[in-house]
Amino acid sequence: MQIPGDQEGAAPWAATYKEWKAAVIRLYPGAKESTRYTVNDLHQLAQDTFEDGIYTISTLATYYQDFQRVAWWLLQNRKLYCNEEQCLFQQGILTSLWTKIARQLKIAKPDHHPLEPYDVKDVLEAGKWALKGTNTSITVRTAPASRLVGNGTLGILPLPTASIATLPTPTTPSNYVKQEDLDKVGNDLPRVANE
Repeated sequence: MQIPGDQEGAAPWAATYKEWKAAVIRLYPGAKESTRYTVNDLHQLAQDTFEDGIYTISTLATYYQDFQRVAWWLLQNRKLYCNEEQCLFQQGILTSLWTKIARQLKIAKPDHHPLEPYDVKDVLEAGKWALKGTNTSITVRTAPASRLVGNGTLGILPLPTASIATLPTPTTPSNYVKQEDLDKVGNDLPRVANE
């Protein structure tokens, strides 16, 4: 397809800028505003985040921002329902973290129906609470093109875990009572009681 007025040897086509712009956009697949994001982009973002894991408040915040950018557009264009948004956001969170978030949400929202998904903002706030005290620095990695979502969301690397050899050995406090000491006291009790 050629752009109107761009035919060699033809008289220029009298078109408005809007018509010319629409003709140019038709030349590029995926350039239409109506195909900016798909629900599949949101599924992929949630899956990638689940696989990478959320270990800090920063990674949670990055996930929230990336998720909301895509979800907001889909909601505005009526390609996503509110409940779908809420469920998909929760699917990106590891089970171990989700357990802590769910516990906090049950405390904060005791009247919430158990079969209804929680609001995304409520999940974010409970996630911040559950991750309180974690490192807030972000470690960004470059993602392969197949993992880019929409206009280029990148994945996050989880923080490195310490090996067992580098963990400090526990120390015994000075006021610690040993089992042997308790056995001696237990054996001496009948004798003391008879006296």
